[in-house]
Amino acid sequence: MAVPATASERRAVKSPKGGLERRNRYGILFCLPFVLAFLVFNIYPVFRTLQMSFMNYKGFGKETFVWFDNYVRAFKDPLFRDAFGNTLKMWGVNIVLQLGLALLRPIMLYVAVTSLIGGLQLFDLPYLLSGTKGEPGRALYTSVFYIYTTAFTNHQMGYAAALAFVLFLIIAVFCGIAFKLMNQKED
Repeated sequence: MAVPATASERRAVKSPKGGLERRNRYGILFCLPFVLAFLVFNIYPVFRTLQMSFMNYKGFGKETFVWFDNYVRAFKDPLFRDAFGNTLKMWGVNIVLQLGLALLRPIMLYVAVTSLIGGLQLFDLPYLLSGTKGEPGRALYTSVFYIYTTAFTNHQMGYAAALAFVLFLIIAVFCGIAFKLMNQKED
């Protein structure tokens, strides 16, 4: 059996009983508050939203499972399609302005992906400009605006959660396509 050569190598070795050394335990203890906060404030809400997307939930009262009915409803909802179309139109104008003369591939990829994510999550400006209704003719009704209205005005939390996950999947697909297109080798 080889013996560690330096003092630091000897300190990093586990004790004969198989437990971690004292300094390793302290390192874990120092990281624990961050890990707990991350789990509680970032991971739990994602899984709770996913769970709610399969329920009929008004934000209060009893939750009932509807399984994929909210997702089927989302894909059949003409208002959601119109809101998503409006979002794409606004994002398209935005990306043309932001890309400008960016000729370098990494810069274009960064701008495209961050603009895509930000554009598809556009909420505040249309909400404020339209007087909280998306008017005129719901031309300012974006995907996130529709999700917000569905959840907090119509009290359909489960359906809004399903819409949020549909939007997440659309963003993930678009980002994947952007990465594929930008990382292709030129022949």
